[in-house]
Amino acid sequence: MTRRSLVKAEWWVLRPALWFLALAGIFYCGARADAQTGPAAGLDGDKLQAISEMNFNVMTMKQGLPHDSVYGFAQDTTGYVWIASFGGLSRFDGYQIYNYTHDAHDPGSLPDNNVRVLLPRPDGGLYVGTGSAGLSIYQPATDSFVIPAKTPSVLRKARVFCMADDGEGGVWIGTQNGFAHYHDNTGQFDLYGGLTGKPVTGRMPSGGIFALLQDKDRNLWVGSGTGLYMLGKGVGEFQFFAGDDKLGQRPSVWSIFQDHVGGIWVGTDTTGIGTVDRKSGTLHGYPGLAGEGSSVGPHTVRAFLEMQPGLLWFATYGGGLFSLDTATGQTLHWAKDPTASAPLSNDFIRGMIRDRSGVVWLGTDSGLSSITVNGRGIFNIRSSPLRPDRLFGSEVRSVGAGYGRVWVGFDQGGFAEIDRDGSIHRIQPAPGVSGDQISHREVLAIKAVDEKTVVAGGIGLYLIDVATRTYRPVDDVFLRKQIVNALLVDGDDVWAGSYNGLARYNRRTRQLKVFAHDQSNAASISDDYVRDMLKDSHGRLWVTTRLGLDLFDPATESFRHVRHDKNDPASIATDNIQPIAEDPQGRLWIGSIGAGVQVMDEFKPDGKARFRAIDHDHSNLPDDIILVIRRGLDGTMWINTPRGLAAVDPKSFAVRRYGTPDGLQATAQNLFSSAMLDDGTILFPGNSSVVIVRPQKLHPWTFAAPLVATEVTVQGVAQSPVLLARQASAGQLSFPSHRGFEVNFALLDYTSPDDTLYSYQLEGFDDSWSVPSISRRSATYTNLPGGQYVFHIRAVSRNGAGPSQEISFPIHIRNGVTETLWFQILLILLTIGVVLLLVRIRLAYMARRQRELEAVIATRTSELESSRQELIRVNERLARIALHDELTGTLNRRGFFERASLEVSRSHRSGRGYSLLLADLDNFKQTNDTMGHSAGDATLRAIATMFASSIRTSDILSRYGGEEFILLLPETEESQALQMAERLRQMVEAAPIEYAGIVFHTTTSIGLATSTGEDESLEALISRADQGLYRAKRSGKNCVQTASGLTA
Repeated sequence: MTRRSLVKAEWWVLRPALWFLALAGIFYCGARADAQTGPAAGLDGDKLQAISEMNFNVMTMKQGLPHDSVYGFAQDTTGYVWIASFGGLSRFDGYQIYNYTHDAHDPGSLPDNNVRVLLPRPDGGLYVGTGSAGLSIYQPATDSFVIPAKTPSVLRKARVFCMADDGEGGVWIGTQNGFAHYHDNTGQFDLYGGLTGKPVTGRMPSGGIFALLQDKDRNLWVGSGTGLYMLGKGVGEFQFFAGDDKLGQRPSVWSIFQDHVGGIWVGTDTTGIGTVDRKSGTLHGYPGLAGEGSSVGPHTVRAFLEMQPGLLWFATYGGGLFSLDTATGQTLHWAKDPTASAPLSNDFIRGMIRDRSGVVWLGTDSGLSSITVNGRGIFNIRSSPLRPDRLFGSEVRSVGAGYGRVWVGFDQGGFAEIDRDGSIHRIQPAPGVSGDQISHREVLAIKAVDEKTVVAGGIGLYLIDVATRTYRPVDDVFLRKQIVNALLVDGDDVWAGSYNGLARYNRRTRQLKVFAHDQSNAASISDDYVRDMLKDSHGRLWVTTRLGLDLFDPATESFRHVRHDKNDPASIATDNIQPIAEDPQGRLWIGSIGAGVQVMDEFKPDGKARFRAIDHDHSNLPDDIILVIRRGLDGTMWINTPRGLAAVDPKSFAVRRYGTPDGLQATAQNLFSSAMLDDGTILFPGNSSVVIVRPQKLHPWTFAAPLVATEVTVQGVAQSPVLLARQASAGQLSFPSHRGFEVNFALLDYTSPDDTLYSYQLEGFDDSWSVPSISRRSATYTNLPGGQYVFHIRAVSRNGAGPSQEISFPIHIRNGVTETLWFQILLILLTIGVVLLLVRIRLAYMARRQRELEAVIATRTSELESSRQELIRVNERLARIALHDELTGTLNRRGFFERASLEVSRSHRSGRGYSLLLADLDNFKQTNDTMGHSAGDATLRAIATMFASSIRTSDILSRYGGEEFILLLPETEESQALQMAERLRQMVEAAPIEYAGIVFHTTTSIGLATSTGEDESLEALISRADQGLYRAKRSGKNCVQTASGLTA
């Protein structure tokens, strides 16, 4: 079999929580207005996207790749992503990397670890181009590799640079000395160029062939070290396309691509990018991207992608990643940036593909980088003190917008402006502002007053002059000492909410009035901690506080209170509230801490209000802690929580959730501000970035990714788990009874694997489906009786919000010998015969004894007593045989349950706890396979003796089955049981086992569970111990684990 290794890829742990939050202007197609012809257009989502950054996920050898130099990728017909590297071939399912490497002793293994290029085959296999073994084919039916039998000798050690699909299942192959065509239906090869062994003449491409493409019209394009060639369909001679002055007449061509309109793009080694003019038969350098001074520079262009019609990405070896908008000519460039949070792993990109779920994969000399391009509706503009040309603060605390601009406040003080053209500027202290007046603490609120002035809240109030980009504090004794966390601009009045009351500051008169809570005045504000304010469509001023909702009466300058009433289910659910907004129907939406959103359906003249709740349990909100509520341009209510974003339709109250897969970064607990641009783009603070949400670009996730069984492992079956998985999928899985098996599965949606919910059911054994889980992607069953079963798997992406996929396959478990009808009949007959024989012997014995009794009464009495004692011993031995394991001398399963049930009942009566250990010898099958079953028996006896000598007389030890032992520890708490389990584990690990003159060692994995109470059954405790044992096995074996993950 092919040598392969399984490596768990913690790829999604290392990746940033951000998916593709920054497409960096990919979809920006608007042009800036000329400043001389009129005022600049306002800032919009396109311009913000143009200054955002790309966030890549990186995988290297640390995550299980066989080598960090990654050459290319392919996605097979099943949906697996395959990775070609200098160290071998890898299959990735979103969670685990399966590596295939060369094994000199296995003819079906990968022929060469230097895998340079991949191409999927229609049968689910792969064409594999190697560095020194030419072409190989991966065959999924056997999980092995084969070199085509008719491969010419000149190709058997060739270095493959490129491959192209011929449209008929075959492949074009480019090598270091010419190219070839492999016909899959006949197995024949056609050789071209230097591979023919003849001098290359005429227009035939010569030298190394670095790029191949068969276009939509079945013309073959060949890129070589001597230029670009085309072999037209049905034409017997190649056409040479000479390059212009920018590219050079014979550029070295390394990549060829056909766009959606049929245009041919060419990437060269040192002179940039060109396009083909078929009429003139020439190759033209693309303006700005070819020749001296081009953006590409001297770097090799290795791959192209068309992300959407007219938008190209191209990868370079040494220059990073570029994008080109062919309509506007705009180019963008991404290279490795040490200041970025999730940069490109390396600028030396060798290959690039886009999979069917929308993830772009880039192979570099420092591992692979990937990025999801479906999250264009949510992205980030990240702040960094290391980038003075960007948002300079370490953490973003507030954001405001107005009159075509955006302002950002930071946690260490200071402000930045994002101007109408997308440029970022630092707001400086105004002349005359002293050092102690400079903003140096968190800025929690920013509001635009008019085109000239912006007000910000930090330690006091600050007024920002838009024209000069300077600020100065409001000189007020009270405000200078307050942390202002909420602002409302109402004409000349600026309302400022703080921890010590509500302040109203008049910008014209500079007068300040403070409203504070007064216990002696019921009409005072509910609490001094003011969190948010809203002036509704009726002109009413509402204030949210830590202790309730208040309505301000401007005539009396007093407050009416809306409070929670425990006797009124229609009242507001809690008084601990913070954000407030108004929907298009004029209803107030109030965010709470712990009770979701409270929507005020009615407010009566007497001050009583009626509310409805939108929460996590009943409405599918991400969380019941509400940070921000923002009304969108179309009336949708956007709700930001610590666990994600939600959009709520105010008419139907339908909730749509957005999270990491959509590009949302983890939000912070105490960032309450938000802003909206004229085009409907919404901005939220998000710790070290500004989160940008473009509602018009957010769409439901409809990609129905394939759900597959990736591996099936059957106890005692040496066959490849990959092959067993294929057999299972084909409905051909069959194995003997009372053997355990494990199924691993994966939904091949690479955009958000860690947000996929899995559940399963073994029909014929399980009564119901397992609880959907993100973390559990496998199922294990042991000791199943013979019969017909159906295993069902279900997966739902995006935390249950995406499409649901389900697969199933039959499993035939063959009856063992002891379960067959003839064996059971034979056993019954044998039992009856033994019983009759025993009866007959007994009767004869009694008759003989009767005769002897009549002769010698005294002797008979003595012998009768002796017989009675003998009978007792026989019965005791029979009882022992029935309750003990013959091999180890310990209790068997029946004996264990008899004794354990009594001990459990005693523990329940006494109220004292007990613990249970379930030990399984590691690699026991290997001992049996390599040394024989007698060695395995010797091991079991040695371990049983070891355990028996190390426990208390009150403890109950049993061989539970196979290589498993179970141990009940009465009156033993979890900590004591952990000590005991660890001592047993160490004893097993240290003790030598001798058999047939050979001394060897073994180890054991132990699962532990401690009784939780009187109502817990013994079987439930054993199940929890078995879970701990499973965790121990999964944790590397030779360890002790509880069901909850506690270790010794």
